[in-house]
Amino acid sequence: MTLHLGHPDLEDESAALVQGDDTSSETPMLRRFRFGMLAIAMALIVTATVINFRSSIVELSSAAKDSTIQEFSTVDNRLQKLIHDLREAMSITKRMEAKEQKAQAAAKAAAKAAAKAVAAAKAASQPAQNVTKPAGPVKPKFDNTTKQLIWKDPFSFFCFMLVVPSELPMIQWQFKNGVGIFGCNNWAVYNSGSDSLKIGTYADGSAAKTTPLPGPDAFFGKSYFWGCSRPQKYLMNANVMVRAWEHAAGEGVAGMHSWIVKVDADSVFSPARLQRLFFQRGLDDVHLQHQRRYFKNCKAMNSMQGSVEILSRDAFYYFTGKKVQCQQKMDWWHMGEDIFTFHCMQQLGVPALDLDEGSIDSYCAKTKGCVDHPEGPKECTNANAAVFHPFKTLDKYKDCWKEMQEVDQRRVEIQPGLLY
Repeated sequence: MTLHLGHPDLEDESAALVQGDDTSSETPMLRRFRFGMLAIAMALIVTATVINFRSSIVELSSAAKDSTIQEFSTVDNRLQKLIHDLREAMSITKRMEAKEQKAQAAAKAAAKAAAKAVAAAKAASQPAQNVTKPAGPVKPKFDNTTKQLIWKDPFSFFCFMLVVPSELPMIQWQFKNGVGIFGCNNWAVYNSGSDSLKIGTYADGSAAKTTPLPGPDAFFGKSYFWGCSRPQKYLMNANVMVRAWEHAAGEGVAGMHSWIVKVDADSVFSPARLQRLFFQRGLDDVHLQHQRRYFKNCKAMNSMQGSVEILSRDAFYYFTGKKVQCQQKMDWWHMGEDIFTFHCMQQLGVPALDLDEGSIDSYCAKTKGCVDHPEGPKECTNANAAVFHPFKTLDKYKDCWKEMQEVDQRRVEIQPGLLY
């Protein structure tokens, strides 16, 4: 007599459960159902086997009985193995359920933390309540910790400008509102002459003043340029601006920054936009690789206009250290400061980058014709421009800045979490 207890489906099921084949994606309820059905099937098979054995063993001869008992012992061993496998499978199921519960708890904790972070960010964006605003701008910090941060920051800016007394109202408004160069990491305002000019008051009550640059003043002359058929009245201020570059280099603060930015007083300038532009162009390693770079900002004339002049740290030190070589080969005394700086950069072999539409300057003519006292751009709605130039009155300057702020606000609302 031969008894066939081997149940392929049943044994395959138990083996799969022990090995974890294709069961990891099942829910705990479905797994418990599968194991319940497995237990019932095993019980039915065992019962049928015992009944069959008892009904048959009476009719057997002695030899057949011994053979049957031996086979029944083998079957019993197989049953014990199946029971063992079932227990192992149930143990695996419990561990999987524990892991699933742990994962669900972690997911809930992460969701709770994210909601808390969003709430904190939203609260931070709201105006602070019952907080006394400073009476004026706070002096820029330049302690050792700040120096290290500025030195390592790929987008740290030292910004400066050269002003004349007639531009003071515009500069005072910029200072009071933290606009233009006053939004840079550090800044300086220079003026020609021996006396400083007050541009505002810091929060601690101390006066903010320009840095005077004693020496010959700028002067007006006439020059042929931009393809004009007649000479144009032209401010020749290279001699004053050279003193500004020298002072910035000698003081040591400017050279701690990754970029040195000279800005005209009548340029509406956004440091945040310029940082975003640099970030998008992948200029975060210029300072690490000690690259000498400067920016052309007028594609029509393939030139660098004075509205904004941008030099990398290494280009800044190279220019201020080697400018005498340029002066010896140029009639630099009768040049505008931007023309001298631009031609000196070319003569020294400093590679140029293009600012493209990062600067919108009415002095950058679409054709190389004469440009005589142009007004500023009619609108300041280009979201990619960091500089608009020129705006000769405070009202027009403020209107342009307001338009830039409105565009930036819409940009943040459309794309929250913008890095720059």
